[in-house]
Amino acid sequence: SCVNPYRPWNFYDIKGVETFIQGKLNLGKMMNSRALLYASATNIESGQSELLDVKDGNIIARIMASSTPAVGWNSFVQIGNKKYMDGEISSPLPIREVYRLFLPTHVLIILNRPFGQTHPSLPPWLKNLGEIFMKLYNPTLSSCYSNWNSNYAASLIAVESLAQKIPIGVIS
Repeated sequence: SCVNPYRPWNFYDIKGVETFIQGKLNLGKMMNSRALLYASATNIESGQSELLDVKDGNIIARIMASSTPAVGWNSFVQIGNKKYMDGEISSPLPIREVYRLFLPTHVLIILNRPFGQTHPSLPPWLKNLGEIFMKLYNPTLSSCYSNWNSNYAASLIAVESLAQKIPIGVIS
């Protein structure tokens, strides 16, 4: 488990997730693979989604930047002079950007929830707390956080539309 309810200021143990990933990934094979590998992360200062080339530097840092939760952890992943958090905050499934930038012939999407499943309905107090945290980071992030389910639904439609043009695999 990566959650510790006894640390409300830092209840999500991102270091535990990092250790798990390091133990499961063959970093050498990833670096030597011909396939491009990008992770979507949210730039905290700009509030925009960025695609990070996982093979361009520290693989683990880029994957962790894409995975760092917005609420429940008191730090971010810093790469160079930029700070990042979970990519799904600003772009739940950045398929349009991927297609526009790379014109791929095949796409594999790795999700951390079942395909099509939105965030569970949060109690109002928790949703409000998340919006406050987002406003502290960047006011743009607050609206991304508030509209996540509708942004995700629009992203699913984009994936289904693109699947008419190229093969798309989904692991969830």
